[in-house]
Amino acid sequence: AVEDSVLYLKSDRLTEELGERAIELLVREPDATQAGEVHARITRLVHHYRATSAGLPGWLERFVTTGYSHYAMLLPNAFSDRGTHPNDLAAMLRFIFTLESLALSLGCERSQLIIAFHQAEPITTDPPKLALLWSAECVLRLRDLASLQTRFDELTANELTLPTLPGYLEGLLLALAFTPLVGRLAVELLSKAFERLPDRLLMPWMPKLLRMLRPHAETTLPMLVKEASALFPRDLTALSGWRPPWNQREYSSGAKADVEVDSEPGRRAVSPVDQAAIGLINGHRSTTEALARALGLTSDWRLMAESAQGANTPTLCPSAVLDLIRNYPTTLNATTAMIERTRAQRPG
Repeated sequence: AVEDSVLYLKSDRLTEELGERAIELLVREPDATQAGEVHARITRLVHHYRATSAGLPGWLERFVTTGYSHYAMLLPNAFSDRGTHPNDLAAMLRFIFTLESLALSLGCERSQLIIAFHQAEPITTDPPKLALLWSAECVLRLRDLASLQTRFDELTANELTLPTLPGYLEGLLLALAFTPLVGRLAVELLSKAFERLPDRLLMPWMPKLLRMLRPHAETTLPMLVKEASALFPRDLTALSGWRPPWNQREYSSGAKADVEVDSEPGRRAVSPVDQAAIGLINGHRSTTEALARALGLTSDWRLMAESAQGANTPTLCPSAVLDLIRNYPTTLNATTAMIERTRAQRPG
């Protein structure tokens, strides 16, 4: 009715009265079934007034602040209620997050929203709602994406939880409506599934995955394709040497640990990280042997080149263990620091 009044009647007073009535109806809404339509209409009105007038009318400002508080209040029940569809829950979150900056500028408090998420307890058997909750918590910085990546790695590694994967993907796609943060995570999750899962596990849930993606073909799926195009090589020539970003490990110092070829044939320049790794495993060979056996690696010690600092004593190490330490520099740094502290505490 407000839209029709703006388009056809050109009466500011009537539009204001209809807007106040809309606020009354919004407060009476017991659930989120109309959240998607409410968000679409109110967003159009906000853009209209911003483009055609000096500012938003008072009733529209009150609608935004009331909607922000009202949907924040409904969130805990929406997460735990089996009757609330994930699409409706995503629409509520979209209203909250896409209009949050406006609501906060008009006097709303984000603490109300944070309290609502602390009270939210979604059903563990509802993967789309869990994915929506985790995505919203990432927006509020109550959770980091690294913890989600670890959780999804555990999910794909367990055959018993694998059938829930399409549900989590659906939640991530719905979350793209209010945050682009999970776009890369969704691409990573799909890529890992197609890369690592055997056909006997991958093929049974492929039809369910396709049925889940079909409703998002015109909405969030283009965003997912755009995110994937930014991650993957643009041509086949770059594919041979390409490594997925999620398989790369950045060193804490920010420097690359690639081994450079030395000018002398048969020799390689060893980086400081490699030197630390070689010194660590040579100084504790029994630990290295035990680690190699636990990982199923060979403990065939071979002669290595001199270190980059010009040490005359050759070093020995198993290449597989060295590669392992290179890929996990944080563990290496922590172990080295622990050894140094232990040496410093010893008398003499």
